[in-house]
Amino acid sequence: MKTFIFKNLSLSVLLFASWFFARSELANLSPTNLDTITLFVGLILVAPLFACFTFSYAQVSKNKKIGLGHLIAFLAMLTTGILLVILDILLLQLVGNIFIFRATLALLLITVFAYDYWDYLRIHEK
Repeated sequence: MKTFIFKNLSLSVLLFASWFFARSELANLSPTNLDTITLFVGLILVAPLFACFTFSYAQVSKNKKIGLGHLIAFLAMLTTGILLVILDILLLQLVGNIFIFRATLALLLITVFAYDYWDYLRIHEK
């Protein structure tokens, strides 16, 4: 459980920091490219989301490979989170601060974290 908590705290810190980094990186985009890049990011987001929701700790041996399971989940969740951060920033620039867009992205990220937690608990309760 310590590794699981460390993984999720690390993810939270990295995603928080990535918002500031991505905001400065994306600030110089021309308005004509925003819609294309937003579409591109949205399409790419499907792959790590698929990884997040298809990976299960049940597929990982409890012996020595649980660390590999945490690494796989960490990378899939980090990629998903960074793409959601980028999408949030792009949507802010493209359409402004629309609450429902931003809330939906936040709920999707919370869902990814909650699914990972549920899957971890499901395996360790047996």
